Amino acid sequence: MIRIIETATAAVVAEAVSMADAVAILAVAPAETEIHAGDALAAAKADAAARVVAEADRYGALLTAGYPTPEQESWPAKVIEARDLAAGATPSSDLHPIIMTESLSPADIAATVLAKAAPFSRASGAISGIRQAALERIAAAADEAGIADALAWAWRNGT
Repeated sequence: MIRIIETATAAVVAEAVSMADAVAILAVAPAETEIHAGDALAAAKADAAARVVAEADRYGALLTAGYPTPEQESWPAKVIEARDLAAGATPSSDLHPIIMTESLSPADIAATVLAKAAPFSRASGAISGIRQAALERIAAAADEAGIADALAWAWRNGT
């Protein structure tokens, strides 16, 4: 609103518009201000969402640090086979290379895989859940105070 008033005043002083035109400019000011306020809210939401995603990604990277991508990509298959082994199945292709190079039995390797998978799954799920809930809270925020509340909630809950 201040910018619009300054623009209208400057236009009158410069005699670029008449006083009547300046009043007309001021008459549309509330609608223009709402548009700018909406733009500011959208920008604040985008910034908050980016911060939440970046923080969630940082936590996710901590979970997988030290493990090469190809190994990470094999984890779901290893967990499935480890569950099958724990239930008495014969080792198949995913855990077979591990079994061939380790001095542990297939049952011990399956137990190790499952023991590592459980906390990873819980932590990964928590990060994903908090990220999604925070993004939903940010999207639903009606104003910057709502965005601040959404961020405070996210930081309290782990991202």
